[in-house]
Amino acid sequence: MSQITLLKHWVRKEKSLHVVDLMDRIRQMEMDKMFLRRKLSRKLEGKILPNVMKELNKRSRGLKYVWRYSHKDGGTETEILGEVEGVTKDLVHWRHTIDLKEKTCTCRHWQVTGLPCTHALCIITSFRGYNIEDYVHEYYSVAKFKKAYEKSVKPMTDRKQWPKVDPGFKLWPPILKRAAGRPRERRYKSVAEGGTAKRSTRCKRCKQLGHMGKTCNEYVYESDAPPPAPPKPKRKRAKKSVTVVPLIQYRSNHHLMNHLHQQELSHLFLLQAL
Repeated sequence: MSQITLLKHWVRKEKSLHVVDLMDRIRQMEMDKMFLRRKLSRKLEGKILPNVMKELNKRSRGLKYVWRYSHKDGGTETEILGEVEGVTKDLVHWRHTIDLKEKTCTCRHWQVTGLPCTHALCIITSFRGYNIEDYVHEYYSVAKFKKAYEKSVKPMTDRKQWPKVDPGFKLWPPILKRAAGRPRERRYKSVAEGGTAKRSTRCKRCKQLGHMGKTCNEYVYESDAPPPAPPKPKRKRAKKSVTVVPLIQYRSNHHLMNHLHQQELSHLFLLQAL
């Protein structure tokens, strides 16, 4: 799951707010999260986060692999190379090599996540005196967790108490054209913005209900009001009329025409004979 998806799910109940109120609400949520995480970090002990170690210990149990050991040329006893092999559920044989000193495995799970894979866990747990937490990346350490949440988000006053800045001009939104296809759903104002249960929108240009400013064509008496929205162009479509005749009806009509034609010919021969 991407970070954008997580953020959307986190603020799913506040997405209807105005952009300024939405950012202020996200700041409040961040302030609560930073406070709780910092409070939790004071209770943590050890080298690696407890939930990470719990997951690694669970994955290290019941591994039915075959492993072998080796050492690097000229290396110390701690520079161990390992070879792990096994069979999948589909009876496909596989084999991977592990380097405990470099913290690498040919499956690349260890290098990507920073956590030992099941192949590395098989080698680590087979040695007496070797700890799994010594082969976990420092990203999952308690020290990094405490350092990430040692700062805090400062409280702020309400937006009504913020200093007002006069830029010297009035900035109006750009004139937008209607896009092709079905228009998007209009954003309804929340209760915090003065909205009602009927979900009626108020135009920022003419102050009337029922439409938005980018689609407003009402006359406004103010001289500095933004220009009205351009009218929606009418699409001219040619009408096509196609008559579908069933095959049975076509055959019956064709047979009737042939019969009438033969009768006309017979009458014509009779008149010539007389």
